[in-house]
Amino acid sequence: DHAVDGLGPDLRLAAISGTLWAGEAGEVYYREVPIGPATWTWKPLALLVAEWRNRVRLQSGVNALSGDVGRTLTGAWAGRDIVLDAPLGDLVRLYSAVFGALPVTIEGDLSMRLDDIKVRDGHVDAVDGRVDADEVILAGRKLGSREGDLADVDGGLAIEFRSKGDAAAG
Repeated sequence: DHAVDGLGPDLRLAAISGTLWAGEAGEVYYREVPIGPATWTWKPLALLVAEWRNRVRLQSGVNALSGDVGRTLTGAWAGRDIVLDAPLGDLVRLYSAVFGALPVTIEGDLSMRLDDIKVRDGHVDAVDGRVDADEVILAGRKLGSREGDLADVDGGLAIEFRSKGDAAAG
């Protein structure tokens, strides 16, 4: 097991094989909660834009997270083309295991695409992305399908959901 320098104390990789350039972890843990196995492949062309970047895939059952993740030469974390597809119930269970139970139940399917995100010192500097949630049920109430754009607000992420098909607020 290894806590990898630069990933932070909450992220730990176990059963690592391969190299810095290409490898896998049999299990990724966040705050000691198992997330699933991961693979990575180095993207050397990212050096042309002053980033060290890897193509990463994390799979846990039907939940999948993939995209390009790395560091800029100034030390910020950067991500591009990150896609997360997962049932909302699975994400709520993970959130509850890490941070504590939510006061409501949430069901449905989530698809999130981060075209670009930069994080420095634990705060979101910039983000461009979108979230789609289908067949959402919140505390037993059917809300239908929702969509929203991601925004960086006060160093964090914000999503203002709207019904699918409604015009985006401008």
